[in-house]
Amino acid sequence: EEDTELAEQDGREPCARWMRGVPGTPGFDGIPGRDGREGREGEKGDIGDP
Repeated sequence: EEDTELAEQDGREPCARWMRGVPGTPGFDGIPGRDGREGREGEKGDIGDP
């Protein structure tokens, strides 16, 4: 999957929910939460789409 490849290129462990594009995915390893579809970073580590 492209999302997995992009995550690996960034040196990040892909999160299953992030890969499925679920908004509000919790952050992991200190990385801000993301919205899997838009690739947006959340304002807080545990919020993907405030």
